[in-house]
Amino acid sequence: MSKIGIIDIGSNSFHLLIVKIEHNNYKIIYEYKEFVRLGDGILSNESLSQIKIEQSIETLKLFKMLCDTNGADKIIAVATAAVRRAKNQAFFINLIKKETSIDVNVLSGEEECYYDYLSIIHSIYIESALLMDIGGSSTEIIYIQNRKPVNSVCLPIGSISLTKEFDLINVIKPENEKKLMDFLYETYNKIPWIKSLKVDTLIGIGGSIRSIGKIHMNTKELTVNYLHNYSFPADDLFSIYDYLISLSYVKRSNISGLSKGRSDIIVGAAASFCVLLKLCNIPTIKISSTGIREGVIYSYLSNNIK
Repeated sequence: MSKIGIIDIGSNSFHLLIVKIEHNNYKIIYEYKEFVRLGDGILSNESLSQIKIEQSIETLKLFKMLCDTNGADKIIAVATAAVRRAKNQAFFINLIKKETSIDVNVLSGEEECYYDYLSIIHSIYIESALLMDIGGSSTEIIYIQNRKPVNSVCLPIGSISLTKEFDLINVIKPENEKKLMDFLYETYNKIPWIKSLKVDTLIGIGGSIRSIGKIHMNTKELTVNYLHNYSFPADDLFSIYDYLISLSYVKRSNISGLSKGRSDIIVGAAASFCVLLKLCNIPTIKISSTGIREGVIYSYLSNNIK
């Protein structure tokens, strides 16, 4: 038996999972999240800002302390799109090592897709589906057929970047919403295999779609608290999106189920899901509570546990 700390340095939030490894399975014994908004600190020269670097180091020092306190024998840390695109990536990674002793692996887009796939295939029984993971600075789309990954793509757009580009924080202007939707349709239409798909389920991954799932539960007055594998009609998501764009930031912040850390960026994420559902004519959306972090765990189990 061993304990492993999994750190996900995302563009919107930093996540820590501490898991207990027993035989060929794992159990989460501790989890923690901080909204660092690293993707919000990309400067015009494509470098991470000093203030975001400092916030990141302080957060990772806390994560390291939590791993030590909980007796983690090993730490596996991965970073995604914001770090991947940063011109001062090497400086940032070296500083993390110096200040925290944590080695960080910067994932490629292909690796992000693969870890998303691993997390879904081990936690949801599905033969064929389209997976979509919207982060702060990237979006991963993976097509699964016969439980195998057939096609995937990592796009350099996310909830933070869309919010900035189309001014989606406060009151949503109709002209900005139209530009957003036109951009998303154009972007997804460029994926050569996307419109030939024949699937009836889109599995959403990430904090934004989980927030949308919570909003849906509240509108239906459901008492179920477990989001994983929760599904609802695409038409319901379209209605939630219409509701979100009708509200100011302050009013969105008061929606039950929507965390304060996502109230300003939820519109871009919801629009992305809506466009893909309509483009591929998919009738159902399913929520996943697992993602890259769990994919990293399954990869570790596969490579280290007989």
